[in-house]
Amino acid sequence: MIVLLSCSMNSLGSDAQHSSTGGLEQDSITQDSVLIAYSDLRKVNGKLIELKYEKEINNELRKIIKNDSIVITENNSEISKIRKQNIRYRKERNIAGGAGITAIVLFIISLL
Repeated sequence: MIVLLSCSMNSLGSDAQHSSTGGLEQDSITQDSVLIAYSDLRKVNGKLIELKYEKEINNELRKIIKNDSIVITENNSEISKIRKQNIRYRKERNIAGGAGITAIVLFIISLL
């Protein structure tokens, strides 16, 4: 922001002639200069590297989340299959138990 502001102030303050395409003539470009401290360049470079690693980390997290969602859907389908089997086994157990109790009751009634 500061660099752009100082460049525009330098170009506006000078007696540079503008070409028909809107650019400055070569003489005014060579006269403009901007000083940037090395410490500022180091800070910016550090932030750019940080941003690069954050993007890589975010991409890896997206892959992990996608894989987790696939595993969760597979587990949910297996859980539903197991629940259906349990319901079937309970019904079979209840029918067998009811038939057994009925047989015992009928046997006792027939003895009397």
